[in-house]
Amino acid sequence: ANRPFALSIAESDQPPVKYSLPIAEDADSERHDGVAYRPAAERRRRPTLQAVDGGPQRPPRANAGADQAAGPGGQRTATGWSCWPETLSSPTMANGLRSWFVCWTPTTIGRGRLAVSECGPLHRPLLQLTATDADEDKRIRYRIAGTASPEVAGSFYISVDQLMQNRSLDYETVRQRPLYLPLFAEDSGGLKTEAEIEIRVTDCNDHYPNISVQLIDGRPAAVRENDVAEVLLARVIVRDEDEGENGSVSCAISEAQRHQFELQQLLADGSHVSYKLRKVPGVTFDREAATPKERRSEVQVEILDENDNSPVPDRLLYQFRTAENQAAGALVGRIGATDRDAGENARLSYRFADSIGEQFFELRPSRGSDSSVDLLTLVSLDREIRDRFNFGIVVSDNGKPVQQSATISVEVVVEDEDDSPPVFVNKEYSFSLTEDYGRNTSERFIGEVQATDADAGSNARIRYEVIGGGGGTRASFFFRDNRLYARGNLDRERQELLSLQLRAVGILDTSRTGSAHATVTLLDVNDNPPEFTGLATWSNLSAASPAGTQVTQLRAVDPDAGANGSVTFGLVGSDHGHFSIDPMHGIVTLVKALPRGAEKDDVDSSAVFRLVVRVSDGGQPPLSSRAESLYIRVVDITAGAAGGGSGRAPDGGTLQGAGRRSPQGKGGGGGRGMDAEQHVLILLCLA
Repeated sequence: ANRPFALSIAESDQPPVKYSLPIAEDADSERHDGVAYRPAAERRRRPTLQAVDGGPQRPPRANAGADQAAGPGGQRTATGWSCWPETLSSPTMANGLRSWFVCWTPTTIGRGRLAVSECGPLHRPLLQLTATDADEDKRIRYRIAGTASPEVAGSFYISVDQLMQNRSLDYETVRQRPLYLPLFAEDSGGLKTEAEIEIRVTDCNDHYPNISVQLIDGRPAAVRENDVAEVLLARVIVRDEDEGENGSVSCAISEAQRHQFELQQLLADGSHVSYKLRKVPGVTFDREAATPKERRSEVQVEILDENDNSPVPDRLLYQFRTAENQAAGALVGRIGATDRDAGENARLSYRFADSIGEQFFELRPSRGSDSSVDLLTLVSLDREIRDRFNFGIVVSDNGKPVQQSATISVEVVVEDEDDSPPVFVNKEYSFSLTEDYGRNTSERFIGEVQATDADAGSNARIRYEVIGGGGGTRASFFFRDNRLYARGNLDRERQELLSLQLRAVGILDTSRTGSAHATVTLLDVNDNPPEFTGLATWSNLSAASPAGTQVTQLRAVDPDAGANGSVTFGLVGSDHGHFSIDPMHGIVTLVKALPRGAEKDDVDSSAVFRLVVRVSDGGQPPLSSRAESLYIRVVDITAGAAGGGSGRAPDGGTLQGAGRRSPQGKGGGGGRGMDAEQHVLILLCLA
């Protein structure tokens, strides 16, 4: 029948990916119940799936009473495990739970089916369940879904990752009816995927034949004495509720009476056989013949037990999970065994087979059971120190003269709790970053930090924060994963070293943190031109000064660093043949003596020299200050007079050369050119 169904496909799936399809059943006999899937030929907007009858193909099945069963991929014996990766496949979920593979026991009838004998032992592993999870936290828990029927849910259970049976199923009740066991695997985040296993109950020889006698016409079976003729006495019907070879029956008369009576088979139909009981012709009976006198007495013979059986563990491998940080004495699990002997020969005791078990665990007798013990923690377990324990336990009986024993393997996995704070790999981090040029406020990558958390899975997930520092910068700092960024303007001239306080915080438990410190050094770019400082526009120079006389020293600053902050002084334009400037120190020097009369009024305007100076830095490309004018006035110290001026540059129109009158007739320099209110006193002190 055409029925719609939904198939969930995650957008992140990369082909090839397997998905579960709806179960299609065929009501034909087992010889024709194979089903194949194929897309329908008709193309529609929605895909259509068809289930096609498998025809004469017969799915593999286990023969009753046989020690092996054929299946896909080869032969499976009654001992050991065989894994079939294509047995089951669950839909790929968006939560990261991928394909679910099942390791099948040798009694598997076919792909996707599990055969369980009605006489099989209980509490033994039937299936090994395995699921994979693409998430970091790999912890997966397996459960029987709540949709399971009471008959199935009450007969099976899951121990860690193994499917077990705790109640036998009666084949004669179930017959060929399949049972379905819905399972799901759930990760630590609550996301889960489901699968379904078809269970077939196989028959075993657990019923005795039933014999019923039907009298002829309701009359008692009777034979006349001395009658030699054949006599039909009754109809005998034999039935057995088992099937196949277990249900095939045969009926016979006891050896002592076979010469007198015989059974003649009338009908045989599997486990149903009917006979007619008759007296053999020619045989006669004498009713008056003497019968032997006998008396019976019973003698009870007791069979004394000998210690000829070793203890049989319920499981050869126990796998337990326990949480870390539990107080000593926490129950981990129960371990049991049986012994077919009796009395003291069957009384069991347990002990550890190695020092690992003795160091971390203890064994105590279980309440209400003489054949099992409880495994308890001897100390509080810390997963970050040790996450798995493997050890052996020896179970021995109390038999004499020789004790019998068996060894049980135990694995204890310590499950994680979020009990460890994040720890930075380094307590101090140093980064360097080129400063922003101009008013740039773009996002800048600084560097990476790393912290670790000794916990596992989602408990070990960390986020990073900047909780303080940065000083007076105009930038903010933040993390993307473990990568540190800055947003805003980073100006080295404002602050060269940035001190940041870093914190690593647990994702699940934010109270668990770790701290570190980061220093960010801003590297310089040539973004500031040099500037003169304390520049004296006017300087006086004696006319008698010899060559090499220092006239003045210029000073400049550049807030940049290194070559970008080194300054070089230079003259712009003419040096008038008398002056030079030291490029490194900014010293203006008279390199050639002044001519006589340079300070007189009638001399040309060279009595006041104008030098144009500029300072540049060493950056690439270099930056320069604006050009500044420096005025040098030549004075005669012997005349005791020197030209005055308003202090403004001559090109301003208010100050001329020494000793010359300004156009307005006001003194710009020299004794006769000075205002009456202006007096210049020059003192020369000689040692």
